[in-house]
Amino acid sequence: MNKLHMEVYKVERENVGVQAAHRAELLTEGGYRGAKRVTSSAYRFHKNRPYRKVSKLETKKLKSDMKLSYKKALRQSEAEKQCPIKIPSEAENQAYLCRRVQECQEVGCDDQAGGGRGV
Repeated sequence: MNKLHMEVYKVERENVGVQAAHRAELLTEGGYRGAKRVTSSAYRFHKNRPYRKVSKLETKKLKSDMKLSYKKALRQSEAEKQCPIKIPSEAENQAYLCRRVQECQEVGCDDQAGGGRGV
C-alpha cells in the first residue's frame, strides 16, 4: 500500500485533481481506522462489563469484611477492659515467684518457689 501512495505522491504535484482525490482517500482511510478503533474499544468495554462489576463487588466485600473485623476487635478489647478477673503480666508473675522463693528460703522449705502449686 505504501508503494502505491508513494507513486501517487510523485504524480499529485503535477495535477491538482489527483492531489485532491488522494487527500480525500487518506482522510477516508484515517476515518476508517479511527472508527474501527472506537468500535473495537466499545465492544471490549461492553464485553468486560460483568468482570468490572465482579471486581467492584469483591472490593466492596473486602472493605466490609475489614470494617467487621475492626468492630469485632473493638468489642473484644472493650470486653477485656470490663473483665473483673485480672490476668497477671509476665513481670508480675516473675515478681510473685521471687517473693515465694524468698519466703521459702526464710522458712527453709524443701519446695523451692512451688508454694504447693506444683509449678
